[in-house]
Amino acid sequence: IANPDGTGLQAIESLGSKDDDVLINWSPSNQTAALYRESTDATGAKVYFIGLHGENFKALTIDGRDLRAIWSPTGDRLLYSSFSFNSNYNPSLWAANAEGDQIGTRRINFKLATWADKCSFANNTIAYCAVPKNLDSGAGYFPELADNSPDVIYKLNLDTGAKTKVAEPVGAFSISNLMVSNDEKILYFTDKKTGQIYKIDL
Repeated sequence: IANPDGTGLQAIESLGSKDDDVLINWSPSNQTAALYRESTDATGAKVYFIGLHGENFKALTIDGRDLRAIWSPTGDRLLYSSFSFNSNYNPSLWAANAEGDQIGTRRINFKLATWADKCSFANNTIAYCAVPKNLDSGAGYFPELADNSPDVIYKLNLDTGAKTKVAEPVGAFSISNLMVSNDEKILYFTDKKTGQIYKIDL
């Protein structure tokens, strides 16, 4: 870790040969700097939270590989995706508590085949996600397969586990860079095919 101007450089964890399994992902609560995924068997893995001061945090058990994750605004929840044989090698979207002694509790499987980086939080409870309408088996290995499928927008409630389809954009958009306005009335996104920015009134 370091200050924005490069001063105060400090090593916080030795990665050895495991750097490919570390996801740099700073939490809004400043508790976690990175996530480390370690396989436990053919389909399962544990995610370890790397803190700034050598903390020994609890691990989060996930199903599969290709961990992608975004933090809730306060940093106490994690919306993440991974894939395995159990999900037909397609991404599967989950949420779980991700702070202190609560790490790994309240796991929710939204049963949506999409990646966490196609999602955006509106507040600490509500998130919006772009979900491909059709995914061929194996899209977890080849995410570019999703570029040929139009996306629909789902609203997720991380407290109740509820999911609601809220929009199906007119046009075959492959959505990236999803973002919710501060008043939570407009959803912005980029179409990967054209690079153009669009908006949806919520």
